[in-house]
Amino acid sequence: MELYSYKNQDPTELPFRIVLNDGSTRTSLNELSNEELKSLGFTGPIIKPDYDDQIQKIVWNGNSFDIINLTQEEIQLKVSERESQRNRDKLDNIDYHLFWIKLLSSKVYKKLRTASSQFLEMNVLCTEFISIINDAKIGIVLHGKIQEYINILFLKVEFTLEEVEELQRILNETNLDVLYTLPNEAYISSHTYSIEFNSIIGPKPYDGAILENGIWTAPLPYPTDGKNYQWDDTINNWTEIYY
Repeated sequence: MELYSYKNQDPTELPFRIVLNDGSTRTSLNELSNEELKSLGFTGPIIKPDYDDQIQKIVWNGNSFDIINLTQEEIQLKVSERESQRNRDKLDNIDYHLFWIKLLSSKVYKKLRTASSQFLEMNVLCTEFISIINDAKIGIVLHGKIQEYINILFLKVEFTLEEVEELQRILNETNLDVLYTLPNEAYISSHTYSIEFNSIIGPKPYDGAILENGIWTAPLPYPTDGKNYQWDDTINNWTEIYY
C-alpha cells in the first residue's frame, strides 16, 4: 500500500480532499502526479516496511519509518492484551448447545453413562450435571456449579489421558475453556467428594482439624477478642499472629 505524508505527519492513504493555504479545497488527489502532490505538501509514495509486531514497533520520525525493538515489559503487555482480547472474544461466543452436542458423541460421555448405569451415586451426579448444563442452554448459567460438577466427576471417575484431551478439546471448540478448567492430578489426589454432605473436601489444613458437615474446622472455637490467630498443632490450641 502506497502512503503519503502530509507536511511530515504520519503517512496515510491519500485523503479525498484537502484544504489549501488560501482556503480553497482540492479533490481527486489520486489523479495527481507525485510532483503535483509534492507541491501541495505531500511526500511519497512511502512504503511501510515489514516488521514483527510481536517484538517490534514502527515509528514515523517525520521523514522515514524507524523499527524499534520492544522492551520485555512491552512484549509482555502485548501478550496480555492479546490474551485479554482472546478471552473477550470467547466470552462473546460461548455455546452450551454445541458443548452438549459434542459431549454426547464423546468417549467421555460414554464412560459417564456406563458409570451411571452401574452406581447409584454416579447416576445422581450425572443427572444433576446434565440438569445444570440444560439450564445453561436456556440461559440460566450457574458458573460455580458447573465448575463444581466438573471437579466432582473427575474425583469420581478415572479418565484416560485421551479422554481428558477430548474433553479439553470440546471446551476449547465451544469457548467454554475461558470459564472452566479441568482438574489436574494435584487437585484430584488432594481432594475427595462426600455424597453425605454433597461437597468437595479439600486437604486437611492442619493435623488437628476435624471434619464437621463437610468442612474442616479447628477443635476449639476461634478466639473472639479481635486479634489474629493461627492453629498450632504442637499445643493443640490457637496462637496469636503478630505482624
